[in-house]
Amino acid sequence: MTEGTIVFHMWDEQGIREIEQPFGSLDELFSLCVKAGDSAGAGESTPRLHRVILRGEDAQGKARTITLAFESVSGREGTPA
Repeated sequence: MTEGTIVFHMWDEQGIREIEQPFGSLDELFSLCVKAGDSAGAGESTPRLHRVILRGEDAQGKARTITLAFESVSGREGTPA
């Protein structure tokens, strides 16, 4: 992995918005995830992790991208989620 982008979803009075933050190492990725819950200001919702995009090269030097997407589903009590 040579670089990546973490994408958060955040709700505000206008609806949902995406916040993209680049990172250059797995340590930076971890730090961004840990800090996400602390970054909401007054009247703002907590950013929710939506996807992580990892970019790099394979053993032959060909550019590769992996996207990890996170979706949440909730159901009513007594129904499967």
